[in-house]
Amino acid sequence: MKKLVEKYGFLWRRFLFVFVALMIYLLGDFPRRNALKETISLLTIISFILMINQFYLTRGFRFIDGKGRMSDIVRVHKLIGYLSVSILLIHPFLVVLPRQFEGGVKPITAFWEIISTYNNPAVLLGICGWAAILTMAVTSAYRRKVFKNYIKWRTFHGVLAIVSLTILGYHVLLLGRHSNLVMKALYLVLMAGGYVTIVRTYISDIRRGDKWRIRDSKSVEDSSLP
Repeated sequence: MKKLVEKYGFLWRRFLFVFVALMIYLLGDFPRRNALKETISLLTIISFILMINQFYLTRGFRFIDGKGRMSDIVRVHKLIGYLSVSILLIHPFLVVLPRQFEGGVKPITAFWEIISTYNNPAVLLGICGWAAILTMAVTSAYRRKVFKNYIKWRTFHGVLAIVSLTILGYHVLLLGRHSNLVMKALYLVLMAGGYVTIVRTYISDIRRGDKWRIRDSKSVEDSSLP
């Protein structure tokens, strides 16, 4: 246990954001619904925060924080990435799932009505964001087949992450049931900090002419971090 704490002790700062979001949700004056809908809301909030948190599980933030071995950060980044993306990808279906247990419109009908509402910018942002994170998941899983050059992959992954979170963030701010002023402020601060970290890292690389040659080539090839 002691070894695990020493090995992954760097994580507590990164996951402090999840705790803050849960406290805002629990203490906020939000209209409460049935257990299924509240569970879906919690899953969505946690998954979105974990997606933003990925910016803080990168080599760029490690340079700032100075904590954790890169191999451990990569391992956690991958695990959290696939977990949070999987939940966000099924989010559109989870939204209509409760209708299965209610009278009125069936889930499939409600789902079709949602995705065919082209005059709602927030819905269109949600669809675009969904496509962006699906692209990110697929290209991460098949990186070696899609990208032969790791530097190009790293840049593509970082830019796509910024684009995805920007679109999804705007969608959440417009439609999020639990996006009160405090929660919105948390999202914006975390996203801004993540963007600065990524951009700062890339600018630093360009100025040094650094091709990020890591002594342990295996850790580079196994990494999916921007």
